[in-house]
Formats: sequence, C-alpha cells, structure tokens
Amino acid sequence: MRIIFRTVDGTPFNLTTCGYWRFNEPLNHGDLEIYISRMADWRHRLAVNGHELIEALYCKLRGITTEECDRFDWQTEEEIALGQRDPNVEPGFDPKCPYRWGHIMGSWWERLVITVTFASWRRYDKACNEAMGL
Repeated sequence: MRIIFRTVDGTPFNLTTCGYWRFNEPLNHGDLEIYISRMADWRHRLAVNGHELIEALYCKLRGITTEECDRFDWQTEEEIALGQRDPNVEPGFDPKCPYRWGHIMGSWWERLVITVTFASWRRYDKACNEAMGL
C-alpha cells in the first residue's frame, strides 16, 4: 500500500471538510489517498494530513471501509444542505459516525502538532473554516 498525499483548491470532493481520505480499491484495498485543502502554513497542512492518516489507518485496522465512511459523509452533506445539521460541528464527533474514534485520535494529533510547532489554534481553526468556505 502506498500513501499518496494530494493538495486541492477548495474542499476535497466538495465536502464540508478540509481533509478527506479513501482507499482507491473497494474494501480498503489499494493505495490510500489523502486529499487536503490548500493552506499557506505548513503546520496546518501537517495537522490535517496527520489527522486524515490516523483516521484512515484506524478504519483499515477496524474493518471500517471507505464506502461506509463515504455513505455517512454524504448523508451528513445532505443534512447540512437541508439545514438539519450545523456545518460548524464536525460530523466525526457524532456518536453514529463509523470513523468516530479515528476522528477523535486524529483531533488529538491536530492539537499536538499545533502546540509543538508553536502555531496558533485560532489561526488554524480560521484557515480550516476558510478552506471550507465557512
């Protein structure tokens, strides 16, 4: 398995997120592709890339497929579009989210990176929101 990191303009696959991962073959086989929104500060990119990597590997280890995660993500997008979900609340923290614990661990990574690289959490949060158009 190769791990491929990609930077995109806007949000990955028009999702309300600044990071997205997928295995490029069904059932978490093939290469792992990680997509993140373009951000100026390398520390912010490191935080998002690490978050996505941790989340993806957690899912692979637990047998939670890209397809399951995508179903949840697209359902979330539909709820946001219908005004049933606040786009400022990360769906990864939802108890129904299949990748919830991977998301939580990825969030710990983000906090660690922002802290140890002396970045500003406020600026990081702002950069993520700007990338998502929030």
